[in-house]
Order: sequence, then C-alpha cells, then structure tokens
Amino acid sequence: MNYIDYYEKKTHGSSSFPLQYYFVNHSHPQYLMPAHWHREFEIIRVLEGELRLLIDTVEYTLKKGDIVFVNCGCLHSGNPRNSVYECVVFDMAMLAKSRSGASAKYLLPFAGQTLASEAFFPEGRDGEISDKVNLLFDDVKGEEPFYELSVYGILYGLFYLILKKNYTVSQGISAKNREELEAVRNIIEWIENNYSGEITLHKLSAISGLSEKRLCGVFKLYTSRTPIDYVNFYRVECACQCMLGGNMGVTQTAFSCGFNDLSYFIKTFKKYKGVSPKRYVLGSQ
Repeated sequence: MNYIDYYEKKTHGSSSFPLQYYFVNHSHPQYLMPAHWHREFEIIRVLEGELRLLIDTVEYTLKKGDIVFVNCGCLHSGNPRNSVYECVVFDMAMLAKSRSGASAKYLLPFAGQTLASEAFFPEGRDGEISDKVNLLFDDVKGEEPFYELSVYGILYGLFYLILKKNYTVSQGISAKNREELEAVRNIIEWIENNYSGEITLHKLSAISGLSEKRLCGVFKLYTSRTPIDYVNFYRVECACQCMLGGNMGVTQTAFSCGFNDLSYFIKTFKKYKGVSPKRYVLGSQ
C-alpha cells in the first residue's frame, strides 16, 4: 500500500501499466493535500470522515462513500477533517494506445482535456458508477494474478457509463481563465523545483508574467492560499518527508527546505502542523 505523492512529475505505476493506487490517512506527511495538477485522470473515494476538495475553482465536501473524478489537467487541493481516503491515478492513454479505433475516438478527448466527466458522485447518486469504482479499488488493492486485465475491463465499463449517461462536460475555458490557470500551474511547478532557494513575491510575479496584485488574487482563487503562504506550506510538507525519511535532523531539514532561520522554521511548522517538528516526528513513529 503506497502513500500518495503530489509531485507533478511523479510516475504513476509503470510504463506498461500506468496506474497506481494510493492510501492517505492522518499519519501521512502530506495529509493536507497541497495544490497540484497532473495529466493523469484521478478517482478519489472517501472511506472515513470529511474531505474538502477544491478542483480548479469549485469546492466539494466529500463524506464517507462519496466519489470524485479529478479530470486530466485540473488543479486540485484537499483539506481532510478526520478523513481517510484513497485514490487511483492513471494515464488515459493506457485505454487508447492507438489513435485510431473506437477507444481512441471516445477516450482521447478526456486525455486531451477537451472533454471531462462530471466530478462529484455522492453516495447514492448512481449505483452503477459506484459499483464500478468499488470494484476498481478492490482490484488495484488486491493485486491478484492477472488483475490488470480486470482493471482494464472495469475502466472501459466506467467510461462507457459516463458517456452513456451523459455525465460529460466540455472543458472549454476562456482565454483569460486559461492564461490564469496556466500561470498558477507554472508557479506551482517552479516552486516545487526551487523551494529550497530564496523565493519572493516579486520573483514569482516576474515568472508568471502577472502583476503581484493580480498573481495573489488568481493564485488564491485556484489554491485558497497566497503564493508566499503556499511556499511556506510546501516547504513544511517537504520537511515532513525529509524528517520521516530518517536521514535529517530538524536543523538540517530546515535549511535544506528553504528556511534560513531555525526559530522561524519551528514557528512556521507549528502553524501548519499544530506541533513542533520534533513532536511531529515522535508522533509518527
């Protein structure tokens, strides 16, 4: 069972079977899901508690049994409340390896982000959709011999239902919104690659091509955080991974994750995690 990793460039599954199952509970270092995006399709199912999920600019509140489809390319973040949830992330191209034929005709528009599934399926909305998703999670968790064949069948059946029942929406967005979303994506990717160095709002503004004021407004619209708040939040998330890996102490972690002052690191860590770095590590053992 794997814990989820939110780095955009992470490879999900293998080249021959680009699908991966993830499990997230309160002990995970990235229990608070940072804003991120990927080109793969994602299915999230809540097992316990409540998960508030922001997809692009729409917020959903998921409870036990609820399902959300995160379409290819969507920016999303999550705020769990006593929640346990699981995800399946997969490359749509695995279902349409050839660009000709029926599967490509129906499924490549999802991969190309011109067609999307409706996102929210609360428990009880559609039994057939829920049954397919439940079967999918059972198969990918069990990994019984030849389970990959079953997974292909379930996914084809799931998208058959999505298309048959017209649970589809156009992903066409205005030029302005496309520019804003692309700017936020670029900033998030740049932060992931440069979080250990000096980062200022002025620098982020220059990278995005947006004024500082507009960048703050657009970034908060899509992530619920200001750019600098996101930088500190992301640095703390990376610090959690470093410390739980067992190779770094608190001081070394602080400096490697972009904090130039130990006391400021501890203060910022407490802000996001509610405990000091040392107590966090002890509580995770």
